[in-house]
Amino acid sequence: MANINLNVKVDGDLKKEAEQILKGLELPMSTALNMFFRQVIMARGLPFDARLSSPGEEMLDAMKALNLFNNFNDSDDGVMNLADFMDFDDDDYDD
Repeated sequence: MANINLNVKVDGDLKKEAEQILKGLELPMSTALNMFFRQVIMARGLPFDARLSSPGEEMLDAMKALNLFNNFNDSDDGVMNLADFMDFDDDDYDD
């Protein structure tokens, strides 16, 4: 496939820092971007975790409302509570 030009806006300091690292690796920016795009295709998503470090206030409220902060006596207790939450039949859980 033919190469195309890609114009993107990025933070100038971010670009400079990335260029310095890539220069040390003797890797042109275009090659690094091609590698990133290939990883996106292979992973069928971002090739790294992209998530918040902790649940937001709304999520915590929802978890509390669903009573997901029970103190369980053992792991089976927790699994059964989760099974109840997910509306599994008792037959779906094997001891």
